[in-house]
Amino acid sequence: MMKPEFTERSRHVQAWIISMIVSWDDFDKITTLLEKYVGIPTRMKLYQKDIDTFFTAWYEKENRTLIAFDGTKNAGAWISDFIAIGGKFHQGIKSAMDDVFMPAIKTIEKLSYVMSTGQSRGGADALYANYLLRKAGLPDVESWNFSGPYITTPEGKEACKRLGVRHTNFLTDAFSHSLPSDPTDEAGVLHGDHYGPVEQLLGGSSVFDHSYLNMTKNLIYWLLQPERVNDRFIEDAKFLANLIRHGNDLIKK
Repeated sequence: MMKPEFTERSRHVQAWIISMIVSWDDFDKITTLLEKYVGIPTRMKLYQKDIDTFFTAWYEKENRTLIAFDGTKNAGAWISDFIAIGGKFHQGIKSAMDDVFMPAIKTIEKLSYVMSTGQSRGGADALYANYLLRKAGLPDVESWNFSGPYITTPEGKEACKRLGVRHTNFLTDAFSHSLPSDPTDEAGVLHGDHYGPVEQLLGGSSVFDHSYLNMTKNLIYWLLQPERVNDRFIEDAKFLANLIRHGNDLIKK
């Protein structure tokens, strides 16, 4: 069962919480943090492969599945990041996800709302997972990219659009619309772009300027911008500020 304080958060902050949880890359730690910040799942499984790590957590009462992907953590993932040329999607990420995520699809409840999210490479994985889930026929999937690269060519964007893929990007790269955001893009997702709406956060000129601490600070600033301030977002900003203030175990510096 999910905690009320989790479900009362905005989707942006819900997605960011589970993106931070998966970064710990350890079953016991992830389980502890899920129970502390989200609630005790009906089922949870951690998939640790040579390249990507992710978990799925199903909450039966809320009929929701949460999926979170870790970022680039090992040599295999770095090599995969640079294999970008050809196709509708970044080929390194597509190949890795076809290998590690496709077998997991059958474990995801068909009728549940699915939130797919991640930071850095994990945000790119989250979009491709969304695409695969929509192709598999899941009706209600949403994905979130936090400071990750774009992985779609125009053909990939059209494929996502045809399936009704819902995806939001939160970026720290100050030049995300005019320059490649990291070497992944420079390696050859030719004429690529971010699929879905882009929310530009404060940050440096590189997608690599995106520690969990900095991303959390930037999300606080975004939540408090005058055009979107409301009671819910103010409470979200206070929650994130408290995580930073107390040196909480959820945020990696």
